[in-house]
Amino acid sequence: MNCSILEKDFENNIWRDSRPLIPRTIQIFMVVKNQLVTSVPFAKSSQNTHSIILFTFKEAPKYTMNKTYFALSLSLLLLLITCGMPKENKQQETKTNTSQNGKMSLMFYNVENLVDTFDDPNIDDEDFTPGGKLNWDQEKYTTKLVHTAQVIESISPPDLPAIVGFAEVENKRVIEDLINKTKLKGGNYNIVHRDSPDKRGIDVALIYNNQLLKEVQAESINIQDENLGRYFTRDILYVQLLLQNNETLHVFVNHWPSRRDGKETTESKRVYAAKTLRKRINQILEKDVDAKIITMGDFNDTPDEISIEKNLQAKKEITIKSDLFNPYIKINENGLGSVFFEGEYASFDQIMISKSVYEKNSGLMYEPNSAATFRAPFVTFRDPKTGVQRPNRTYSGDKYHGGYSDHLAVYLKLRY
Repeated sequence: MNCSILEKDFENNIWRDSRPLIPRTIQIFMVVKNQLVTSVPFAKSSQNTHSIILFTFKEAPKYTMNKTYFALSLSLLLLLITCGMPKENKQQETKTNTSQNGKMSLMFYNVENLVDTFDDPNIDDEDFTPGGKLNWDQEKYTTKLVHTAQVIESISPPDLPAIVGFAEVENKRVIEDLINKTKLKGGNYNIVHRDSPDKRGIDVALIYNNQLLKEVQAESINIQDENLGRYFTRDILYVQLLLQNNETLHVFVNHWPSRRDGKETTESKRVYAAKTLRKRINQILEKDVDAKIITMGDFNDTPDEISIEKNLQAKKEITIKSDLFNPYIKINENGLGSVFFEGEYASFDQIMISKSVYEKNSGLMYEPNSAATFRAPFVTFRDPKTGVQRPNRTYSGDKYHGGYSDHLAVYLKLRY
């Protein structure tokens, strides 16, 4: 007797082995001597797939029980022992977002290429397809979604973060999958996303708890300096939110140009991004000196670099009203950064807050010493060569590791 589990992918019109996944509907078929003997529904789950379990016999089984009961009994046994089907409740348990206790968490996460499996002719994403160089298939994509959700739900249990900023998401669809097909399903999240001119099609995005916050407006801010030649990078995403207590919160999500061509060669691009962001912050503060402002992102610079400290005016201590408070200066000094870069940890990923969030004793305010880098054991691995714990990434080059990201998430807490 042979046992197989097949999943019907209706979008691509193919059947495939679904043992690593969790099907929506399982249908049992019992075939004896090439004749269909019985067909019975077995179970349902919330996944958008349909699977069958096929039992094939060369001879009729020597059992006197009716065929349906026999198929069900045999299926239960073989599912538990032979087929190794994952438990549904482990995958489909959902979290609820109950940040109603006067505190809420904010986080930022560069998720290292959260991309779908489809080839978009408008961007360079051919490697991330089933037939591409990285063999990026549905199973790997599903694993990526589950791992990303695991990080988010682990930030401030039992609550989910009220606001999550992302870098390296391909499109709105992948974020929809993240909040609808994982444990984040009960998080009451809305999405803010805009396509950026990045050649690989990776964007920044934001999700927020719609029971606690309301979107007022959102826009993309271009940070390409024409004087530096033709290059493509991610826009800054600006989102204005309204809290339940009618306070306005201004959030900027960033992913500044990388250092791939060298720190000195690319520094001017990040300085331009910092100046552009600083200009927008100043415009907000000119209208409201006590404006609540959060800027988060992967800045590809540490807090002590000229782009952050001088041009963005993000400091360890606020000296003038327009300064931003940057708790990641101290975190970076302590070697607890978010990326392992050139043999040490560096805080490329940061969250900074305006003076009114840092110093005010009423309304929305920073919870002291709550900023941190998320360093749970499952998001790192021990490098066998050096013994150093490093981010447990999805890929290194072309090699698939099935990890989480090459960046660690950063977060802080606010009171309101």
